[in-house]
Amino acid sequence: MLLSVLIVVGIAVAPGAVRLIDFGVRVGEGAAAEKAVAPFYIAPTPAPGPAAPGTIVRQEPVVGAPQGAIAWRVLYHSTDVDGADTLVSGLVIAPDAPAADGTRTVVSWAHPTTGTAPRCAPSSGIAPFVFIEGLSDLLAAGHVVVATDYAGDGNRWSFVVPDWCNGGGQRPGHRPRGPGD
Repeated sequence: MLLSVLIVVGIAVAPGAVRLIDFGVRVGEGAAAEKAVAPFYIAPTPAPGPAAPGTIVRQEPVVGAPQGAIAWRVLYHSTDVDGADTLVSGLVIAPDAPAADGTRTVVSWAHPTTGTAPRCAPSSGIAPFVFIEGLSDLLAAGHVVVATDYAGDGNRWSFVVPDWCNGGGQRPGHRPRGPGD
């Protein structure tokens, strides 16, 4: 009887234990990946002057793209809510085969709020493609997907965070300070 109870409890607890172990492994992998990509997000020296929105400052390939696709981490110029030039990071994911008609539709995908610390940028995560809803379908349809981190996520030079007291607007230039700042 006791053996039967232990087997039932073991079967019930095992999936949770496996998920907990898997979570621990993923956190460790994420910490290693974060250190590896951190230099990408350091502001260029000297700082680039203003440029047209969409102008790429830096790009690098991202490993682990979905099957049949290639991906890049990008740092590009954009504008903040006041129209001032700012740098933003993000991802570009494209099918690896040429387009049948030579053209592609570009789909802009925006993530939900992930936090305001530089490490919260979705493009810096261990598996940045997992959370882009519909990515497989968009790539299968031949589309290029661009996924912004938003101004401030990922980089340390132009934080923009929600200003909940003023109707949800953005406060350009705000950067939370933490240990070591």
